[in-house]
Amino acid sequence: MSRVVLLDLLPGGMDVNGDRGNVLALRRRLDWARIDAAVVTGDDRRWWAARPDLVHVGGPSVAGQRAALARLAGQRAVLHEWVADGVPVLGVAGGFHLLLDRLLLPGDRVPVAGLGLLRGSSRPAARVSGFAVVETAIGRVHGYHNLGQEAELDEGTEPWGRVLLGAGNAPGRPDEGAASGRVVGTNLHGPLLPRNPRVADELLGVAAARRGLDYRPGERHRAVDRIAERANAVLHARAAGRGSRSYVPASAGTGLRRPV
Repeated sequence: MSRVVLLDLLPGGMDVNGDRGNVLALRRRLDWARIDAAVVTGDDRRWWAARPDLVHVGGPSVAGQRAALARLAGQRAVLHEWVADGVPVLGVAGGFHLLLDRLLLPGDRVPVAGLGLLRGSSRPAARVSGFAVVETAIGRVHGYHNLGQEAELDEGTEPWGRVLLGAGNAPGRPDEGAASGRVVGTNLHGPLLPRNPRVADELLGVAAARRGLDYRPGERHRAVDRIAERANAVLHARAAGRGSRSYVPASAGTGLRRPV
């Protein structure tokens, strides 16, 4: 029987804001769809010689970013091979910044090379903490921004979404995250996927198809999704009531391309 393999990259130091909840959501949604799944980690060297079906990069602290870059320096080419083969990758918060070309980490004077799966750079910034709403090509996404870094995308790199409420890649700009092919990076915690099951389903549809499987959400998924919708509505109303900054009208189009 085919099995979908989810790779949680170096989870030990990359769960600052509960981002392992993303992996739990992916696994549960596969279970509910009656698709066999396995969660593996980058600590298991066997998986660097194989190919997972989906890669999750959680949000580490700055120290965790330094450690991750040191440990993954020799695996950069492997990650690029996986992406070229169509493996979807999700990078969250500090994990998104690791996916960029260059990082100037807090306390450093010289940038270091990132994993280079998304074109752009990261630099220190005043910490931003708060609820955010982002319009993406697959719909509206809710999350929590809690980061002391900002991202500058290279020319030609598309943001994942456009901020409707809260903060994005940098203060005063509406762009949020980045997307290239099947690689997605976002600043949003929450954790992201339990709050936004549509994003999880997009990733899982691609991952399952790699194994020749048809991922179809059912009634159990829909029941859980309704809970997420209600929670997001409450948090959105509270954030709007506190006067969180809104960059574009909720009805505005994004012009964003759907990840392929």
